Amino acid sequence: VRFNYFYGSVQTWSLMMSNLLSCILSSISALLVVLLHHKLQENLIGLCLVYSLILPYFLNIFSQQLSMAQIYWASLERLLQFQPKELPQEAPGELADDPSASKWPTSGAIKVSAACLRYRPGLNLALDNLSVNIA
Repeated sequence: VRFNYFYGSVQTWSLMMSNLLSCILSSISALLVVLLHHKLQENLIGLCLVYSLILPYFLNIFSQQLSMAQIYWASLERLLQFQPKELPQEAPGELADDPSASKWPTSGAIKVSAACLRYRPGLNLALDNLSVNIA
């Protein structure tokens, strides 16, 4: 829950900042177009206005990708931080001095006769004269 809240907060903040920046740039470009309309060609004016209006979309995508990259790098740093050389590793599944498969038993049996069990002294028996033969 914490990660999602943090990630959502970062996304919302970056969206607001990219929208504010694009609004400022769009306003400045529109103001310059109005002030300098006699010095600019019509096709450049249209291009400037169109690009200034789609700028929020691209800034939003860029800020999302940047914030995701920062979070992923922080996660990688955290993983590397918790990987010291002294960390005990699990033993390998097979060792060189393990007995071969031919030395393992091929069959076996378990026999329990008249087993009685209670959970603690003073209680009734949970198992009374249990006999089991597993072959």
